[in-house]
Amino acid sequence: MHGRPMLGKHRMVTVATRIEPQELEQLKTLAGECSLSVCAYLRDLVRLELGRAERVDELAAAETQQGLNGGSTAYDIAV
Repeated sequence: MHGRPMLGKHRMVTVATRIEPQELEQLKTLAGECSLSVCAYLRDLVRLELGRAERVDELAAAETQQGLNGGSTAYDIAV
């Protein structure tokens, strides 16, 4: 098998980013408090942010489906 090990149905992808030295020290401290490596801590942060973004998108979609007058479809026009 070549490449990264499978995670669920998909292969893991490695992403590189540059972090300031003082930020890295803070991340190491925060990761240590959670008993995680910096990589695992960053992966959890990414997952949290993606989940937040999905919830915002779902809320926005629900609001646009209601029409301009909330739940009422009787007058779905701007007044």
